[in-house]
Amino acid sequence: MRLILLGLLLLSSVAGRAQTIGKHYTFEAIDRQIEGKVQVSYALDRQGRVIPDSTRVLQGLGYGLDARAVQVINDPATLVIPPTALALARRSEQPARFTAPVVFALKDLSPRDWSDYYVLKGDKALAEANPARALSYYDLALGRYKKNGQACAGMAKAFTSQGKPEEAAKYTELANKYSMAVR
Repeated sequence: MRLILLGLLLLSSVAGRAQTIGKHYTFEAIDRQIEGKVQVSYALDRQGRVIPDSTRVLQGLGYGLDARAVQVINDPATLVIPPTALALARRSEQPARFTAPVVFALKDLSPRDWSDYYVLKGDKALAEANPARALSYYDLALGRYKKNGQACAGMAKAFTSQGKPEEAAKYTELANKYSMAVR
């Protein structure tokens, strides 16, 4: 994902889990192939800090991306304020207001992010009692990132539900191996 602020480009890519893929992309947004900009308005105090209650989405994309964009703006670790904006905020008696586009682009997701996405899709297919579909998603996950222990564990569950203990044992062993490597 990219955050563009007054001509400044900040790249952010950290693998995440649960319903978030990458640091900011949501499962639902990836599932629907949503890309674009969320326009966010915010105000800086005289010290150059974002005033959290001032953050507003002016133009959103939906699917959880608007909330993620607000989090990006409110997080001092991801927002880089250009010196000119800081100077303006320090000179102003009132909080200085700015607008920034937060750009969501699927091409910015890492192979591990895509692998995590396909693991979630596989987990969903298993929950719907569709082990054949789950296997195809877990296979896609392993194609994106070979050492994904969660994908291997999912493959083991899917093969077990299909009554194929030999294949399940192989993937259980790989899942354990990759889980140990992470620790």
